[in-house]
Amino acid sequence: MLNSPNHQLDGAFIIGDLKSPHLVAENIQNEELELITGQLSDEYPDLATTRWAVSPKGCPLRGVLEEWLRNEGIPLVNMIEISSLETIVSSVQTGLAATLLPASVLTGECADLGIYPIPEKYRYTQTSLIHRKDRFKSKAFTAFSDMIRESMAKADDLVG
Repeated sequence: MLNSPNHQLDGAFIIGDLKSPHLVAENIQNEELELITGQLSDEYPDLATTRWAVSPKGCPLRGVLEEWLRNEGIPLVNMIEISSLETIVSSVQTGLAATLLPASVLTGECADLGIYPIPEKYRYTQTSLIHRKDRFKSKAFTAFSDMIRESMAKADDLVG
């Protein structure tokens, strides 16, 4: 969608670094990634035997998982490639697979999942709301962006 000939992207959330000179990032939020499984256990999951729900190649979260497992000497071979966040979360909820997700995604019905810290080297990323530099920002987009900014400020006030 970012490379569409009509430049019709209003906005999108991305994880990781912004790599296009044609886009602007707003509302940058630091995120903590966590290992998510279908059920909480007293023992840390065995990474070598875990089945993984991953996004398609090119996703920064998949890249973090691949690098982490590679550095642990574990090949990422037992995986299911899934294109939607909702389906990834659903596959984790049913116990089909585990995944890496930002902690901010894990609200509501995700509260009873197994949530485990990952090594600090891989733990932190950023989520940004992006838009094209050369595209007019509608009132709706501006209101949405302002709502996100206010929500982030409230969350910071609760933490701080």
